[in-house]
Amino acid sequence: MDLNLANQAELEMVKGVGPQLSDRILAEREHGRFIDWADFIERMKGIGPTHASRLSAAGMRIRGEPFVSRPDQAGSGAASEPRLK
Repeated sequence: MDLNLANQAELEMVKGVGPQLSDRILAEREHGRFIDWADFIERMKGIGPTHASRLSAAGMRIRGEPFVSRPDQAGSGAASEPRLK
């Protein structure tokens, strides 16, 4: 299901999306559609890569694309670069 096209009932069918989150998504969508998952994470306070990954695994898509974790995303579980002394 595409996050940019779904109505409230459809959003709430996705595991992990309840009435509060669906309300927030619809309210934020009034400012424009989500460009991609990075845009969704940036605009939706409290949604990080882990939550986005769960939503994607439950069938949510943005412009037809599933969430794909990138190493440069905070909290993605990727090992960080060692600090130079």
